[in-house]
Amino acid sequence: MLQLWSSEDLFYKYDSDKALFKQSLLPNLVNNHNDNFYPHLDGFNPNDLSTIEDFIINLNNDHIFWELENLNELSPLFLSSCVMLNIEESIWTWREFLLYEIFQIKHIIMIYMMNYRKILIDYIERIELYNIKDKSTISI
Repeated sequence: MLQLWSSEDLFYKYDSDKALFKQSLLPNLVNNHNDNFYPHLDGFNPNDLSTIEDFIINLNNDHIFWELENLNELSPLFLSSCVMLNIEESIWTWREFLLYEIFQIKHIIMIYMMNYRKILIDYIERIELYNIKDKSTISI
């Protein structure tokens, strides 16, 4: 398996000189990201399991997707703190779930844009006179 970062680089680092835990890449990304942020974890390394569980439990963010084959190695604390979705059909995966959510947001935005367009067209139709060189000459 290709591993680009160690679990310390991704989750938390312990500074033994200062006796402090430092947040790493994922906690900083999640905590400092203003928009919707959907990290996706696929599987786990059994040696890093407690670090991953601590990271997810201590998040103040409920938008994380963790794709697992089984739940046998997870702690009861972690299992009781998560909302779980069990999908057995290979047709419906986390990708389709995210695309569905994104489509719903785009649909809402499209409705607002259509309403704004109607307002603008209505406003433009009521303009009777306008000199492009003198913007104060608009007459409605």
